[in-house]
Amino acid sequence: MMKLAPDLNVKQIQAKTTSDNIASQKVLVKNGFERISINEEIGADSGQKLTFFHYSRNL
Repeated sequence: MMKLAPDLNVKQIQAKTTSDNIASQKVLVKNGFERISINEEIGADSGQKLTFFHYSRNL
């Protein structure tokens, strides 16, 4: 995705993951993403309140 982004005129990529998904957080940070916010949402699958970490990377 990040290799295709310049050809598509994409300037920023955003991602989010749950607070307990440590592996995804590590992958995002390793690939240059920065955590920009934290919020709670109701999970679409479970209906339970989850904490999400939001990430962003400028290209």
